[in-house]
Amino acid sequence: MRILSIIFVSLTLSLGATAAWAQDGDRARRLELATRFVDLSMGEELPKLVDQIIEEELAANPDMPQEERDWMRRNMPALTMTMIEDIGSQLGPVYADAFTVPELEALVAFYETPLGRSIATKQFEIGARSQEILAGALGRFFERLVTKYCQEFDCEEVPVAPSSGK
Repeated sequence: MRILSIIFVSLTLSLGATAAWAQDGDRARRLELATRFVDLSMGEELPKLVDQIIEEELAANPDMPQEERDWMRRNMPALTMTMIEDIGSQLGPVYADAFTVPELEALVAFYETPLGRSIATKQFEIGARSQEILAGALGRFFERLVTKYCQEFDCEEVPVAPSSGK
C-alpha cells in the first residue's frame, strides 16, 4: 500500500544525510544521542500526520467498501506507528555509527527547539510528497527504459511500468 512506502521514504528523508563513520570509543553515548535524535526528527505531530495520510488514501479510493474503510481507520494508525517505531529503533544505531558525539549533540539540541520541532513536522510532510514525486519519476524511467530496451531487443510483451500511486 502506498501509505507504507510514503511513511518509510518520508522517515528516511526526514532524518537527513550521514557524515563520516565515527569511532567506537563513545558508542554508548552516540547511541543514546542518536536514539533521541531519531525520536525528535519524527516530529510531535506524527500521529496526526499518519491519520491525515490515511484519510487522503481513503479519499483517493472512493470504491472501497465502508466496512473496509472503517477497518483501515481502526487498525492502520496503530500498525503504522508500530512500523515507524520499529524503523526508528533500527535507525538509531545507523546514526550512532555515522555521527560523532558533538554532531549528535548539535542535532538533538536543534530538534529540541521550537524551530527544530517545526522543521521535523515539515520534513515528514515533504517526505510524503517526495515519495509521490519519486514514484512518478521511477515510473517514467521504467517506461523509457523498457521502451528503449524493447526497440533494441524486440520484446514480445512490454512489462507494465510501476504505478505512481495516483
